[in-house]
Amino acid sequence: MSMKLQRYTFLAIFLFCTDAFAQEAPAAPAAPPSEAEESAPTDDASTDDAPAADPVAAPPSETSAPPVPPHDGSAGSFANPQEKAVELSEEGKDLFREWSKTNQPELLNQAADKFRQALLFSPEAKYYFNLCYILDKAERYRDAITACESVAANDASDRLKQKANGLLVSIRKNLTSGGGETASGHATNNNTDKRGGVIPFKPTTVATGENISEYTWSAGADVGFVNSDFGPKGSFGGQGVKVSFNASLLLSKTKNIGAKVYLGVLEVPKGNLSGALHVAEFGVGAYKHFKIKNRIFATPFAGLHFATLGSGGESLSDSTTVQSNGLRLQAAISMLHGLRNEHVFSVGLGLSTYTAPSDQNAAGLGLANGGTTAGLFFSYTYRDSHPFGATFFALE
Repeated sequence: MSMKLQRYTFLAIFLFCTDAFAQEAPAAPAAPPSEAEESAPTDDASTDDAPAADPVAAPPSETSAPPVPPHDGSAGSFANPQEKAVELSEEGKDLFREWSKTNQPELLNQAADKFRQALLFSPEAKYYFNLCYILDKAERYRDAITACESVAANDASDRLKQKANGLLVSIRKNLTSGGGETASGHATNNNTDKRGGVIPFKPTTVATGENISEYTWSAGADVGFVNSDFGPKGSFGGQGVKVSFNASLLLSKTKNIGAKVYLGVLEVPKGNLSGALHVAEFGVGAYKHFKIKNRIFATPFAGLHFATLGSGGESLSDSTTVQSNGLRLQAAISMLHGLRNEHVFSVGLGLSTYTAPSDQNAAGLGLANGGTTAGLFFSYTYRDSHPFGATFFALE
């Protein structure tokens, strides 16, 4: 057989084998119909039952955001971003209220984080203000300024803008005084989120009591159990209760010196005259703290007061009155309480003197000789480290 015939013979055998293999091979399974093909009506199906197209509904956009899941009552679901922001803001307020009772730093951190999350869902001015307020409490003044400055840029009302500006003034005063921030610039804007602000911050420091003057101003009250003697012997005298209210401003933290104003009232039992003696006094003086040990200190105080003395009536307002001046001297032992040493409980001794009134009616009232009171007093004082006269703010 010639070579040419052999080639044609092998080619015919090869074509025959490939054709037989193709016929015996199983057919590939057909692709399942798409959801659109399944839902599409067939040509012979009736169209009477097909729903009419809604002319108002627009076709979904390929670039639109995914639909928001409906609210089912659980904490993690919400009907819209604003609803979730409100939920997070309320959680932040609850954490802040708990922090104000316990002063646990992690609660303040968590509260700030809640307001950051609220801003991610709804960047509203009120959430920026709340974030600023929390950061100010945490002494993160630079980050607080960033948050407060964002209030006006997010459609804030005039009331909220004014409130934020007032808080900014207070924060900048604290910043320029060197409080809260570290020398290395720990509080910077490099870690800020564009919508929620920054917030890793330094926890609030718990006062140790080593410095007994860790405050700016204070207010308090004391109750004294005193023995009184007014006028000629036997006119007015005996035991009574003296109540005083006071406010103090620390003038020097290094020298522990401050100034105090006080208002006191006292009713002196009657002696050989009819009716009691009513006393009201207003005074101002100075004090100095002397540390005994951590959280315990002694405080002498000296002040001058102006007093109104009245008798012949049920109260001072319906009595015949005369004017007097006097001196108040006190010495107290005090103990600090609270995580910020904000509560002060004291016990001490006090003496008050009153000059003889110059009024011509004084002798007829039995007050020609003036008088004195002396006794034991107990007091409570609340301290605050914010600047005296600073505006107090509340969360939105």
